[in-house]
Amino acid sequence: MIEVDESSFEDVLTDLRVAKARRSIRQLQEQSTRMGLEHMTLEDINAEINAVRSERAQ
Repeated sequence: MIEVDESSFEDVLTDLRVAKARRSIRQLQEQSTRMGLEHMTLEDINAEINAVRSERAQ
């Protein structure tokens, strides 16, 4: 449990949100490594984005 009082509520809430975001980023990084995507170049990433956008536009 986390002790929260009126004066620290916003700070604790912000800390929890930051921790959740960091955990999500770490999980995405681990997933990309498992999928072998960690070596994609910016050019590769942009090509993937453009392909998905083109597909959605149809």
